Amino acid sequence: MFNYGNAWDTWDGAYVSAAVKLSDGTTVDLGTLNVLRQIPQRYCWTNEFTLAADGEIELTLTGGNQRIALVDDLEFVASGLQPVNLVANGNFELVSGDMPTGWSKTVGSGSSSVLHLKHGEWYDQHYMKGYFEGLRYVKLTGTAAISQSVTVPTAGVYRFRMHEHTRITGSDKPGVKVTMTGTDGEVMTICRIEQADDMAQEMMRRECYFRLPAAGVYTLTIATLEENGVDKSSVFDDIRLERVDSSGEEAAPAMDAATELYVAEGAKMRLDYTGRLVVERLSLGGKRYCGVIRAADFPGYLDGPGEIEVRPRGLTVIVR
Repeated sequence: MFNYGNAWDTWDGAYVSAAVKLSDGTTVDLGTLNVLRQIPQRYCWTNEFTLAADGEIELTLTGGNQRIALVDDLEFVASGLQPVNLVANGNFELVSGDMPTGWSKTVGSGSSSVLHLKHGEWYDQHYMKGYFEGLRYVKLTGTAAISQSVTVPTAGVYRFRMHEHTRITGSDKPGVKVTMTGTDGEVMTICRIEQADDMAQEMMRRECYFRLPAAGVYTLTIATLEENGVDKSSVFDDIRLERVDSSGEEAAPAMDAATELYVAEGAKMRLDYTGRLVVERLSLGGKRYCGVIRAADFPGYLDGPGEIEVRPRGLTVIVR
């Protein structure tokens, strides 16, 4: 699977062929794809091959017909485990009025806005190529949010993913917060993205892992971190929410209970396990914490479905 664009506006398009060489020397031809459009879109070679445990492969991509093909975001997916995106119209290509179909918006005061934009419009000169898949994307400014109702089929570990970039001027550091709200009104922050430098002006892949406690209908919301009237903007595309097969993951990493964990300001630690890790001390951004710690409670420092239980020795008194 990959995102692919044709750099030539011609009737015959650009060709890309793929083949994999397995560790036993066998070569499997995955086929050839032809794309006539210049916009990046997601494509998939559907030919399957068998990979031995811990085996290695060598991937070869070959262009054709003297055209230029732009390829990005390649991934291999196990047969039968292709992820199903629970978000409808996550690439914003379908339009309903001034909004992408299936999405609703909330807008604050001042210069706050939600804009559904198309490549080639005025905003491209400020946000560079704001699209990742197809031609359309969404821009949030000030205090603004978009949301959609999604149906989750089962409890378990999920992955949220999007491609995002921002306009940064001087000390401006915009960002977004992603939440899931259940029918009981409980809000879970699953991802928090804060920009640290102007490298974020390029489209970047952002993803986080989290655990949902039950099946049901949730409201997925992507909101700015800014105050009313502040012109710090975030642009994003290709929103995906997918169930993750966690059956093969360890419950918790093997670690001494006397372990001390320190996560510095600006850093993030992924809890890439399904159970609970017991440690003696945990510091997030210079502050110590006790009890059971989850990524949903500290999305600026942690992500992933795992939990941390802090059991300090002796008596601990923390005064804030």
